[in-house]
Amino acid sequence: MYGSKPTINQAVGARSYDALRVVDSVLSQCKIKTADCLKDGLYKTSNFGGAVGSISFDINGDTSGYFSFIQVKNGTFAEAK
Repeated sequence: MYGSKPTINQAVGARSYDALRVVDSVLSQCKIKTADCLKDGLYKTSNFGGAVGSISFDINGDTSGYFSFIQVKNGTFAEAK
């Protein structure tokens, strides 16, 4: 909620939202929607702008990096603390 600290439910929701956006983005580039096309597209995903930050996958399909909450503060984006 506005003015309160982020909760775990918001974090899960934001990450779930990003996961669906990444899958949608990859599948929209597949001429034939197959598991292999999805897998290959995910492996190639780099610096996808998500609600929790930039999302990339390595050659094993794993994500890495730092997750944080971003908030608008004084008209600019800042990491929520």
